[in-house]
Amino acid sequence: MLSAALSIQRKLLAEDNPDLLYTLDSLGAALEGQGKWAEAEAVHREALTVSRKLGGPDGPEALVDLERLVRVLMAEKKFGEAEPLMAQAPQAAFPTEISTLTVVERRWGKDPIAAARFSGVVSRI
Repeated sequence: MLSAALSIQRKLLAEDNPDLLYTLDSLGAALEGQGKWAEAEAVHREALTVSRKLGGPDGPEALVDLERLVRVLMAEKKFGEAEPLMAQAPQAAFPTEISTLTVVERRWGKDPIAAARFSGVVSRI
């Protein structure tokens, strides 16, 4: 249903319309909930582009969309892609080191390989 709404909005609205952003964010969240990480990644990338056009690269919506994209990339274990995106955001936009590590451990367990790859990301927060 959200995909159909997005299709209609693409025909009727400008690329930087806030309603389009809202639909993109909702669709991205729905795809995450279904575990469709690659599709969610594509939608969150588009949402980030739109939110940056609307409010600038450091606007609140852009920071939220940046966090959503990073979360999906981490779920896909694309740590190398997530790290430079995290570096773009102010420190306050992402959780603290302890809570981030807690999230990683809950998601992947105490996998030493995942922890080693992720440690480079966390040390920069």
